[in-house]
Amino acid sequence: MAGEYVGKIILLRGPAGAGKSTIGALVTQSAPIHVEDVDLEKHKISPESSHSRTSKAHEICMQRVEETAGPVLVEEIFRDAQVELWKDRFGDLVETVFLNLDVEEAIKRNNARDKVKDEHTIRDLHAMLSPYECELVLDATVSPEVNAEKLINLFRA
Repeated sequence: MAGEYVGKIILLRGPAGAGKSTIGALVTQSAPIHVEDVDLEKHKISPESSHSRTSKAHEICMQRVEETAGPVLVEEIFRDAQVELWKDRFGDLVETVFLNLDVEEAIKRNNARDKVKDEHTIRDLHAMLSPYECELVLDATVSPEVNAEKLINLFRA
């Protein structure tokens, strides 16, 4: 089973509340794909948001990815500079996928979950993120199971 999957690294990006963690959990349940949750790592470091906390979390996740043989899904908001760090480190193994969700739905979902951010932060983050020209875009309003299967298919040889 594991042999049918390509050892690439997919960065799942998108706004807060789009369902990146939910999809990551579904991927690991359905396929032999390692998932790194950068946001979870950030919260292990500190509950307070900061650039240094984000950088440290990415470094920890990158070190674990280097030790992983096989396909890896990394999920986080991923601003441009963070995507570039991953591409600089892992080169052509890295692909990005954008999980798209409009800002009003992102706010609604954010308010219904445990890790709530204030509305201003959601709007700011949403304004900073947009799909890249050559990036696969998934619709976050589609069921997480459908999007997880689409990601799994990207790892298949």
